[in-house]
Amino acid sequence: MQFLIYVGALIGAFLILVTVHELGHFVVARKLGVQVQRFSIGLGPVVWSHTTKDDVEFAISAIPIGGYISMLDIRTEEVPAHLQHKAFNCVAPWRQIAIAAAGPLANLALAFVLFWVVMFNGIQVALPYVGQVRDQSPAYDAGLRGGEEVVGVDGMQVAQWMDLYRGVLSRVGDTGTLSIDVATSNDGVKTHLIPIQNWLSATRDPDVLGELGIQQGILPLVRLVQPGSAADKAGLLAGDRVLEINDVPLRVWQDLVDIVHASPNTEITLLIERDRLNYTLRAIPESQIAADGSLFGRLGVVPLVETREIGQGVIGSMVYAGSETWSFTALTVTSIAKMITGQMDTSNLAGPLTIAHLAGTVAQRGWEYYARLIAMLSISLFLINLLPIPVLDGGHIVYGLIEMVTRRQVSLRIQRIATTAGLAILGCLIILVFYNDLVRLVGG
Repeated sequence: MQFLIYVGALIGAFLILVTVHELGHFVVARKLGVQVQRFSIGLGPVVWSHTTKDDVEFAISAIPIGGYISMLDIRTEEVPAHLQHKAFNCVAPWRQIAIAAAGPLANLALAFVLFWVVMFNGIQVALPYVGQVRDQSPAYDAGLRGGEEVVGVDGMQVAQWMDLYRGVLSRVGDTGTLSIDVATSNDGVKTHLIPIQNWLSATRDPDVLGELGIQQGILPLVRLVQPGSAADKAGLLAGDRVLEINDVPLRVWQDLVDIVHASPNTEITLLIERDRLNYTLRAIPESQIAADGSLFGRLGVVPLVETREIGQGVIGSMVYAGSETWSFTALTVTSIAKMITGQMDTSNLAGPLTIAHLAGTVAQRGWEYYARLIAMLSISLFLINLLPIPVLDGGHIVYGLIEMVTRRQVSLRIQRIATTAGLAILGCLIILVFYNDLVRLVGG
């Protein structure tokens, strides 16, 4: 069943991405006077088709990953003289460029729309508090201790944990200084500087925040006290902030959990803050049996996760969608450039097996997560297709630009050689991403 979910989610994502991409080519080609002969969703043998009055065949093909449109082209077929003005290679080069660029741009537009739809009613995100900081880690050496609210990374604003993650991820392979800004108690900002040197450039699928020694955290605030629990008997109330346990200061909720778990049936002293006043309480955590047979303490409290709303309303969601589209585009461009220059390991490239796993996982979490994944994949498709490789849209754009400058079409011989080279490059890329997928699969 799990396998079917992964496969279904992968096929669904690819069908959406490919349909929108080819629809971009189709609409612009028709608007600019080029005859489209077939619009196919899927590759391989046609299993269903319908031809319209203006001789456009809409088809569904057997292999559900991929798709294409075929246009009239005198380089690949005999075209009657009265139709040659509708052939792709016979129209003005700017029209060829517009048609080639329309597919990738449709994917970029799809990403924006999906982000917009997801955010239309706004979402609640947890405030980006730093959790426990690993001793002697880069973050610890820079002065982070846990409990700080992150408000910026390298000068960019941070509103949620994902903003911090993207900002740090963009620095993979860099040498210099990573800056993390945190809010202070007097409404100021303190900057923590972390030196980096060819940072994680040879690491496969790096856990960038984990490598810094930090994780997401929440403050030791009580949202709910379970009736009859040790916390209830001690007098804890919803809204209390636990400042210390046994004179040990608490920075984040995990600090509280660690101490309570280590104190089954043992009295602990809590210093709490309630209505801006401090109180001392005593509690005896209940003894519980773990799966391995060991004992751990349980207080009976639920943490309060502080949140903020982002992207609410038509305008707010549009602004957020634009910001997300730009952020993921910039991050993808940076990552591709770093792989080309060797600053980032190519093992981070993902193929269909990894995408299928991601798609299946996020689809089970909800449509919003699935839509966001499709949006990110759509941005990747937008950029990959703009690469100046002859068999991709970017290659056709280059041909069009050359014709505009030289006023001569690139010769068929050169195009054939370039196409062969382009296919070889894509073949190597396909082998690489499948190899990366298999390594991830074998490695767990």
